[in-house]
Amino acid sequence: MRPTLKDIAQKAGVSTATVSYVLNNGPRPVSIETRERVLRAAKQLGYKPRHRRKAGAESKSYTVGVIVPNANSEFFGSALEGIETFLYSRGHDCLVGSSHSDMAIEKNLISKLSRLVDGLIITPVRELYPEIEQLPEMGLPTIIMDRQVQATSLSGVGVDNYNITVQAVRLLYETGHERLALLNGLPEIDPVRYRLNGYQDSLAVLGLPYNQDYVLHVPFTIEAGRGAALDLMSLPQPPDAIICTSTDLTIGTLRSLYQLGCRLPDDVGLVCYGDSVWAPLFTPPITVIDAPTQLMGETSARLLLNSFSDKGDREKRHIFLETKPILRDSHRRQHRPAEG
Repeated sequence: MRPTLKDIAQKAGVSTATVSYVLNNGPRPVSIETRERVLRAAKQLGYKPRHRRKAGAESKSYTVGVIVPNANSEFFGSALEGIETFLYSRGHDCLVGSSHSDMAIEKNLISKLSRLVDGLIITPVRELYPEIEQLPEMGLPTIIMDRQVQATSLSGVGVDNYNITVQAVRLLYETGHERLALLNGLPEIDPVRYRLNGYQDSLAVLGLPYNQDYVLHVPFTIEAGRGAALDLMSLPQPPDAIICTSTDLTIGTLRSLYQLGCRLPDDVGLVCYGDSVWAPLFTPPITVIDAPTQLMGETSARLLLNSFSDKGDREKRHIFLETKPILRDSHRRQHRPAEG
């Protein structure tokens, strides 16, 4: 990792603000002796300032680094498309790395990319650690995307995760379902916690009981979805509807439901988070709560590029994009005509 302003300040025996004034030539004056001490410490630590484009120098091309948990997933693939489309249309480049939800890989990618790029967009594996928060101090503008947006002091872009399950619960309740299960991700990821909060609050508002057996936290994989759905449907009183919070969990759930001979939505209703090209092709078509993931990527890239400009908006911003239901048939109870 490149040394931070805090590292230089500790070595020079001055404040971080003083280091910033020296390295940025202002806005406050610093004595010649202190300036020399700061510059000497910076040189000894190997600090190399980044050279930014001056306002109006539109011919300069930037390289942006992007780190996501899984670049192959539909969710992050769509966000990356938004980032790349925005950057490429403006003559900039993009380097992408997948952390595979491994913090050691994430830290290694940050270390490597920080030497190659002018700015970074990152979806953290879990919590934010000091190395990420300090990236702008070492000259690397950074935007947080999707996770930990509310927890960071940096600018970030995410979706309204709380409202995802609020919308899903209401859709299912309004079509006659009352035993609603939530198939959610691992709780250390903050979007997962907001989705759980939305689910719990919605049940309370509607007067539906909260059953801990109906809430399962598993990795966002097809196999985890398949196993979790089997567990849910094997309960003495299985749920009459399932909310899946990722497309992979949805695929796994559908496999189990079809294996068990469950009919959608008469035996069990289904609402999923995230639309997919295959969702409307199922019989019945899958109802989803969709999020503008491509716009999330584009907005992240826009915020980052804006931070490069001397006239750009330096105020930290947290942007949360709205989700919307796409109504199909997997949540609607279809009443079969009486036989005979």
